[in-house]
Amino acid sequence: MRGLGGRLRWFGDGGARWGGAGLAVIGAAVLAMALICVQGPSYAVPRTGGWRWLDLRPSALTTLLLCWAVMAFGATGVYLALRGLRLGWRPSPTRLLVAGLAVTGVLAVLPVAGSTDLLSYALYGREAVLGLDPAVAVPQQLIDAHDPVARFAPRAWRKTPSVYGPLANGLFWLVALLGGASMAAITFLLKLVMAAAFAGTALVLDRITAADPDRRRRVHLLWTLNPLMLWAGVVGAHVDGLAALLMAAGLLAFHLRDRAPVPLLLLTGALLGAAAAVKAPFALAGLALAWTQRRSLRALAALALGAVAAIVPAYLLAGQATLQVMFTKLDGISPISPWRWPVRWAADASWTVTHETLGWTATALLFVLLAWRAPKAHEDFPEIRPLFVLCAAWLLASPLQRPWYDAMLFPLLALMPASCLDALLLFRNAAAESGQIPGVVPYRHWPLKNFGVYTYWYVSGAMLAFLTAIAAALPLPTRRTDGNATARRR
Repeated sequence: MRGLGGRLRWFGDGGARWGGAGLAVIGAAVLAMALICVQGPSYAVPRTGGWRWLDLRPSALTTLLLCWAVMAFGATGVYLALRGLRLGWRPSPTRLLVAGLAVTGVLAVLPVAGSTDLLSYALYGREAVLGLDPAVAVPQQLIDAHDPVARFAPRAWRKTPSVYGPLANGLFWLVALLGGASMAAITFLLKLVMAAAFAGTALVLDRITAADPDRRRRVHLLWTLNPLMLWAGVVGAHVDGLAALLMAAGLLAFHLRDRAPVPLLLLTGALLGAAAAVKAPFALAGLALAWTQRRSLRALAALALGAVAAIVPAYLLAGQATLQVMFTKLDGISPISPWRWPVRWAADASWTVTHETLGWTATALLFVLLAWRAPKAHEDFPEIRPLFVLCAAWLLASPLQRPWYDAMLFPLLALMPASCLDALLLFRNAAAESGQIPGVVPYRHWPLKNFGVYTYWYVSGAMLAFLTAIAAALPLPTRRTDGNATARRR
């Protein structure tokens, strides 16, 4: 018994052991990601006409298990590492940053996996190069014209115009112009851009927290070395990572505003406006930040002027169709939405109405609950709390949500103090991502036949369970978990 008790104390009392275990599990998740990518085209890796490494043609089951390993190991590893920080583990934040940037660099040059969205970006860029409006034209037009890039068009979104903002479409055009008539070249360049955006976000968050090593460690565990964010921002190369960079840069400018208040507030507004011009929901961050400055007319005017200077010209150049597509997108319902489960047996005629009513009502209620009980922000950046509250309410409860949308949430979570929300949001994202893997359709063979349909039901139920857990956990008082509190307890 004494030996068993000693072993339990050996594991439970040492923050360094928890942290070391967390890094090891994170490493396993990264290895699983790399294995998925290097095996060549599969149910997780789309064909692009190039970018082939081993061409092992893994089975559907092998691919699925590796994807599940990424999600399970990713969330668990970050959780263990954060627990290690709470128990006194103090790794070098610079080493965590360097390790995260090195992993990002390796994953950047591996084939895209887990999603075909990057191929859609390439097609929208190709449309723009050929003189078509991505907000109006659909990839099927390129297919009908026998365009060489369209040979590798994914089945999803073939009849859907670009739902992204004008700056995103502009980036797609520029990269497609450089990549020419090659899907492989365009997707490779796009993936490099998205990986650079992910790394840039890590550097910006590191700069915001430069004065506090404990907060730097937290930032790099929740963003830079977080396999869930690496999967979305680098491996899947979703454009949300670019918007996250612009949002983080805007927060940095705002954080440094005492050096030159008006110019930096103008820059803050412009950067947050640019983020919204990449993906419209990032406008929520700008609205929340403006709310924090409502008592200063000069600050509010500077933020608004900067945002208008970025958003208005972008949308004027893009045209009215871009706005129309954006509002149409807001009426959508995501497969992993938590409200699919409660309305599962509803009549078809009332499905959308019931779904949206539940979703937007829950969003409003969660916003109120978060505003009331979410942890207080750090003293040197109290404005981050309203941003987190508004963005979290939108992402957790709205009918329209995808796991990679959390690229807006995790930088804000990383800048907040530690709380029970860390684990809940980590495992919620892992569950949500499980509903989107392996990521390449069609699913023709077991175990993927009808896999997506069944998974959507189960994952939407899991999303509802996590949402309930978050609501239940918020009224509980949260303990301080910073280094000073740990030292005082000792």
